[in-house]
Amino acid sequence: MLEQIYMTIEKKKEMLDQEGPVPELVESAGYWLHNLYCGFEDLFKLIAGYWENHVKMDGEYHIQLLKRMHFA
Repeated sequence: MLEQIYMTIEKKKEMLDQEGPVPELVESAGYWLHNLYCGFEDLFKLIAGYWENHVKMDGEYHIQLLKRMHFA
């Protein structure tokens, strides 16, 4: 699933390179980037849960999740 989204983003980038910043194309690329980010975020939640490293669902949820998935 993530691979398909990534391939769609690559196609959008090629189109942007050829056509320039057409508003509809920019919005579409943004939509697919959002989907890719959310897909990775869901994957990180599964990984954190597997290792019993639960993340609190508060206002800093996204930041905590990214910090826990960061390689040092």
